[in-house]
Amino acid sequence: MITVGQRWAGLPCTGHRSQCPVCKKILRWWQLIPILGWLFQLGRCRNCNSPIGILSTASELLCGTCFVTAASLSLTSLILMLITSSCLLIMTATDWQARWIHPALITGLFPLAYFFCPTADQLSLIVTGGIAFPLVLAVITRYLGAGDAEFIIVLFAVAGPFNGSAVLLVACLALLLSTLVYHQRKVPFIPWLSLGIAVVWLANWGLFN
Repeated sequence: MITVGQRWAGLPCTGHRSQCPVCKKILRWWQLIPILGWLFQLGRCRNCNSPIGILSTASELLCGTCFVTAASLSLTSLILMLITSSCLLIMTATDWQARWIHPALITGLFPLAYFFCPTADQLSLIVTGGIAFPLVLAVITRYLGAGDAEFIIVLFAVAGPFNGSAVLLVACLALLLSTLVYHQRKVPFIPWLSLGIAVVWLANWGLFN
């Protein structure tokens, strides 16, 4: 994921074994286990105790979502899922590495209209929107960029107001939690929006399949 982000963002990248970006120690096999490696180390490098970026773990969760849902999908659904998940992974990587996303990749959100149930009862919409609005307002005043705004507009257009609000709620909660844990002032928003999509995607898949 880091290499993908560097290449798409036009940053230099070198081919070497996985290592801590701070202390440069080569990572052992158990540190590279998807998701579990991050949990085993409690989110910090075992050697220098520096915080481990959440990018790889978030991308592993997104890939895991794809694998969980793939078995029950038709060929059309599988192709659409691969298009969306690939675009989300690339946008997540480039936003994390360079605070930039390619506008053409936002079109990868269009298949969400095929997967997400666009309807919801009025009470659920009011509750979700009511919770999401203050969080979104708090986040966008500090973190939202032009690419994030385009992403959110397309998200609401294809996924509907209920699913869009649910994605924003998850993304804002995760972003605010990340700032508390890592004490970062500038945090990219697209990775957390991608995480929100994965969570809501799984929820829709579990409820309607």
